[in-house]
Amino acid sequence: MLEFGRSLPSGVVRSMLRLGRKYAIPCLEKEALSRLRHDFPTTLEEWDTSEPEDHQIKDANSLHTVLGVISIAHEFRLFTILPAAYAEYLGISFLVASFCHKNAMASDHFFEQDDVPKDICIPVKARECCLIGYAKILNYLKKASTDALCPPMILPSETCSRSGKCKTIKWKAIQELPIWLTEESSGLSILDRWGKRGPEATGGLCSRCQDEAKKLTNEVRSQFWSVLPSFFGLAVWADLKDDF
Repeated sequence: MLEFGRSLPSGVVRSMLRLGRKYAIPCLEKEALSRLRHDFPTTLEEWDTSEPEDHQIKDANSLHTVLGVISIAHEFRLFTILPAAYAEYLGISFLVASFCHKNAMASDHFFEQDDVPKDICIPVKARECCLIGYAKILNYLKKASTDALCPPMILPSETCSRSGKCKTIKWKAIQELPIWLTEESSGLSILDRWGKRGPEATGGLCSRCQDEAKKLTNEVRSQFWSVLPSFFGLAVWADLKDDF
């Protein structure tokens, strides 16, 4: 019986799929697919419960890992892991520079990193999907954040214990929710769990208003995840299937 380590590099996972397919070794294919689907799930609940230290595919850094997985997904037509993989990439890398490359060739500049292993080949299709998807996501976040600031406002809470203060800072509190952030240093934050930066960002609110901000965050994240595949030109979750 084959035994595998707790985590494997994406290159090893790719080799397992290639060998499994070429020589009809189901256990290799099953193990590789299990790891890919564990780390890049199809539900927000699984995404939220997956801690980085529990990931089963790990390279030198998270960027190498997700690029390797995107490459694998396209090579083996594993479409169900692509939305989460693209989202993971956009959570790591800031893409504005890709649109502003000096040669104005965004698709050529996208995904280029001098230290990325040469065996990671990112198809042009993946570059286009992620670039277009990024633009769609920015537009989605802009509309969602605007809607959150329109009446009826979630703040202050009906049970607010400091209505005067919370009412004064309600606009700022909603505008500064981490879900809207598109920082150059950390990419998109829409899929970050509340506990990562939510409590700190809403520290000026009373506990009851914080609960309302958390509720809004969870609703926005859930709605975003439900349409995540569409940003990248993929079928809706219910219809998204692998063609392995």
